[in-house]
Amino acid sequence: MKLLMMFALIMRSLHAPEDLRDPLRDIGIKHAGYGVQLEHYMPFGNALLRMLKDTLGAEYTPELHDAWTEALRMLTRIMTESTYEKETGQRA
Repeated sequence: MKLLMMFALIMRSLHAPEDLRDPLRDIGIKHAGYGVQLEHYMPFGNALLRMLKDTLGAEYTPELHDAWTEALRMLTRIMTESTYEKETGQRA
């Protein structure tokens, strides 16, 4: 349910991504506390893209794939930049 609520927030805020910064950073910090590591984000993103493709079928166009891929990159960057940069000394 939390994941669906977050997706709803993201979809409503795509026109103003700065509104996502604080909530996403908070979520990134929580994920790190749960033991989620930086390398876990890519497999999750790939699984999400696969789920969208399987669910949407023919409606999952290359353009939609590219848009979701870019959105996931942005979300991952925001969620991980402050948390993991401090821990590892490297950018997400």
